[in-house]
Formats: sequence, C-alpha cells, structure tokens
Amino acid sequence: MTHVTMSDIKLVGFIISLSGVILIGIGKKMPFIRLIFKDRSMIYQLFYGSVLFFIGLAILLFS
Repeated sequence: MTHVTMSDIKLVGFIISLSGVILIGIGKKMPFIRLIFKDRSMIYQLFYGSVLFFIGLAILLFS
C-alpha cells in the first residue's frame, strides 16, 4: 500500500500550475502546442492554460 504525503500532492499541484504557465507563455511562440489541443485559437489556449494554472494553484493552497 502506497502512502501519499502532502509533499507529493504539492508537487502535483506545482507541475499542473507550471504546465498552465507554459501553455499561456511559451505557447504563444510555439504553435505546435496549439496543435496538441487541435486548436488554432489563442483564446482557447489562454483558457486551457488559465484553468490548469488555477487548478494547480488550488491544489497548492489547500494541501
């Protein structure tokens, strides 16, 4: 049986929020990231990045 510690949960939250920041910031310069989501719209890219960032931030704050 594996025990999940708070540091593991915080690491997951950090990775999720970091991927959101990458989608927002670096995704503007790398169009292949937009192709992963089969989307060419910057609005959806900003939306997905923001959602991931806030989910990761919530995990960090509540863990």
